[in-house]
Amino acid sequence: MAAGAAAVIAAVAVVLSASPSPPSPAPLRSISSTAHPPVRVTVPPAASTTTTIPAVLVPIGSNSGQVDYTVGAPVVNLSLSATSSCWVELRSDSASGPLLYQGVLTQGTVKAFQAADLWLRLGYPPGIGVEADGSSLKLPGTAAPLNIMVSGSPA
Repeated sequence: MAAGAAAVIAAVAVVLSASPSPPSPAPLRSISSTAHPPVRVTVPPAASTTTTIPAVLVPIGSNSGQVDYTVGAPVVNLSLSATSSCWVELRSDSASGPLLYQGVLTQGTVKAFQAADLWLRLGYPPGIGVEADGSSLKLPGTAAPLNIMVSGSPA
């Protein structure tokens, strides 16, 4: 049997040596950089987006259920926006100053006032958004009635 295996191996070797060799790869051609003009691609700049974050006024002081704020202008432009019903009393100058408004603001109501100094009492502070000169007032997180004094800066 060893002689038979040797004969098979010899026959396979003859067949393999008689097979044509694979073709040689074609020679590489160099491509001139001037064959094609360069392509210019213009990418427009990304659109810039600006996010404006409204300014927030933080109290400069608080005592006995009153918080005090100061704006950077001599006259305070105050805006009240009701998100739910809230009783409001608003006076010019101080808690004993001339009455500018007293009543209930209902959801969706917006009122605006202007004076050098404004004092207000909110019956339900979470129901009102308060802005002074375009900046939101950061109110304490209380549902209890709250007194607020917003003063303008001297000219």
